[in-house]
Amino acid sequence: MIQRTLWDRLTGKNPETVGEVRRDQGMAKVEANTGEWKQEVQDAARFWITKKRSGEAFTTEDIKNWLMEWRGVAEPHHPNAWSAALGGLCKKLLREGKIGNYGFTTAKNPRANARAIRQYFKI
Repeated sequence: MIQRTLWDRLTGKNPETVGEVRRDQGMAKVEANTGEWKQEVQDAARFWITKKRSGEAFTTEDIKNWLMEWRGVAEPHHPNAWSAALGGLCKKLLREGKIGNYGFTTAKNPRANARAIRQYFKI
């Protein structure tokens, strides 16, 4: 009980949200170091999404593969920069009503260990 009270005073957060706080801090750190790379990725991703047909499903993994294979975009300084750039863009496009949430699918990249990833569709 004393530890929790001390934790609350030091952080203003409950221990249950420590993972969320650390995730957000890590994403902010990665995003702060992406600079021009992030803008290039987001601009190209917007172009890619505009070329999709209405209702066509896609993932950020699909966008990343296109960027690397067809646009020659280099790997960022940290692997999480992809999520900061593409995930952030998709959240913004969801809020703007330009894309919709289709559900989840399994990642195809072997390094992703078949984790669930969000699937979107163009409106």
